[in-house]
Parts: sequence; structure tokens; C-alpha cells
Amino acid sequence: MVFMNAAGGGAVAVTQKKSFPHILHFFISLFTMGIWLPIWILLYIFRDKKAYD
Repeated sequence: MVFMNAAGGGAVAVTQKKSFPHILHFFISLFTMGIWLPIWILLYIFRDKKAYD
């Protein structure tokens, strides 16, 4: 997201950290009877640490 100053000044990039979707992965793991669990762990380990808190 980029916001411009109303006076025509420089643009400022604003980023907001997202939370990792643990609830979604939990329900996918339940639905697949645990098959999704290793994928969830790998996704969490190799997530973009700058984007997620």
C-alpha cells in the first residue's frame, strides 16, 4: 500500500504484518486426518518472517 502526501510530497509505503493462518491449517489437518500436519509445519518454518509476526 502506498499513500501520497496531499501536498505532493513523497510517497510512503505502509506495510502491516499478517498473522499466520493457524486456524485454517488446524481445520485442514482435522479434515485430512493429520495428513496436512507435515505441510503445515513446513509452511510455518519457511514462512516469510518479515510479512508474518
